[in-house]
Amino acid sequence: MKPKRITATADATIDQIAEYIHKENPDAAFRYLEAVYAKIDTFDERFLPRRASETLPENIREISVSGFRGYTLRVAVFDEEMVFLAAFAPGLSTERKNRRTRFGFDELQPPQE
Repeated sequence: MKPKRITATADATIDQIAEYIHKENPDAAFRYLEAVYAKIDTFDERFLPRRASETLPENIREISVSGFRGYTLRVAVFDEEMVFLAAFAPGLSTERKNRRTRFGFDELQPPQE
């Protein structure tokens, strides 16, 4: 299996979602975090999920968070590694999800001189 890493954007969005869930249900927030990190740990690029968006690079995929309907993660699958770019709660438009995904993807790009 390829090495995996999590961008700062993904880490921040995972935390934001967990904090939001925690306000209503602390136990569910804990389960959400467990489900997210279990998905990251067990994600295998051989079973590529659907492309995240036609307007994003082909290698960016969207996966569901088990047990949390509508909650997703976006991951960039490269030859040498997999990088988790962002997390999403249900109800966000594709445009907003794409914008947040690009923030995570931009973290992978070398700075412009």
